[in-house]
Amino acid sequence: MSQRVTFFHLVRSPQIKLSFLCGLAAKCNQIMNWVLISIFAYFINAFSSVIDKFILKKPIQHPIVLGFYSGILSIFVLFLAPFGLNWPGFSQFLISILAGIIFLAALIVFYSVLREGETSRIIPVIGGFTPIFVLIISYFVLGAHLTLFQFIAFGLLVCGGVLISAEKNDKNYKFGHFKKSIFAAFLFAIFYILSKYIFLNQPFISGFIWQRLGSFLGAIFLLIVFKNRELIFKTSKGLKFKWGALVIINKIIGGIAFILINYAIYLGSVALVSALEGTRYAFIFLIVTALSIKYPAIFEEKISTPAIIQKIIAILLISLGFVVLFIKL
Repeated sequence: MSQRVTFFHLVRSPQIKLSFLCGLAAKCNQIMNWVLISIFAYFINAFSSVIDKFILKKPIQHPIVLGFYSGILSIFVLFLAPFGLNWPGFSQFLISILAGIIFLAALIVFYSVLREGETSRIIPVIGGFTPIFVLIISYFVLGAHLTLFQFIAFGLLVCGGVLISAEKNDKNYKFGHFKKSIFAAFLFAIFYILSKYIFLNQPFISGFIWQRLGSFLGAIFLLIVFKNRELIFKTSKGLKFKWGALVIINKIIGGIAFILINYAIYLGSVALVSALEGTRYAFIFLIVTALSIKYPAIFEEKISTPAIIQKIIAILLISLGFVVLFIKL
């Protein structure tokens, strides 16, 4: 009887109705806030990737040079030092520096394959295989247990990655740039695992600063090799101010995207924010497809009907893989 009365009051009482509706509206508004922030962050991240492609085809045509600039610009992370830079201990210091160097190496491989291949193919492959390598490394090295959902996600990500990599050449299919993309994904996976370990043992800002200083040191190490040094100095000497400004602005855009994604994670769910990464690939596909019509020599995207259908199906598979992996429906 008491249960019926309680239910009756929930249904009929105006005060309870109003309170329930207000709470539901506030919850929906909170969810929409971080969902919109996540989608916007992935949009500007996609836009930044497209600019990277443009830079690699125009002013800075060598991946090592762009990687060098990316690493050198990491020194500006010291502006965050007053907000929480701590000495983490020698072992944590070495791990953080190593993570930053690995991140720079992953960027250089990424820039290399991005310059050579189609943006709408390369980035989803790297993005799809990175969590696969994280799962594999976690299983064999860290002894993590893999669930059924993770195996399903594994299959979806692999199928999507292989499908979007397959390029038809006459009667056969070739997997151009697939090996380099996989190697970049492997390096990013190592970086993310090290980052997880770092942030479990250090405050976020402090760990982030030491990582970026590792990337800065990695850029300095590039100068040790004479061929790299000659290439970097030669490119820098002939680089116009507007192109240098574009590189800096693009790195700022990428930094804003990073901050917004982490802010969305702070407001909402890390699983759901991660699952929304599929929107980034959709944005990249739409942006480069539109730009390829006007600038075919730069973006070199295949925009035939079969190629577009292939990319859409592959992006959907990869996006679904992210949903299954992080949300575990």
